[in-house]
Amino acid sequence: RVVFDGDPDVPTQLFGASGPVRAPGAVPAGTYTLRADFGGGMDWNGEVVVQPDATVWITCRRRGQRCVLH
Repeated sequence: RVVFDGDPDVPTQLFGASGPVRAPGAVPAGTYTLRADFGGGMDWNGEVVVQPDATVWITCRRRGQRCVLH
């Protein structure tokens, strides 16, 4: 499961091997690319590993223009 809890005006998207993944919510276990738009278009912002039966919280903040996983 993936939860986005950052700034609501920062569009955030996960991409898997077959393209965009519907998140937040339940996502299959695996490795995903995280992209966020801080004003200059969607750009790579890290990698997210989702373990089976785990919840990953992603916080993206416009200030600092970065995302943190916890």
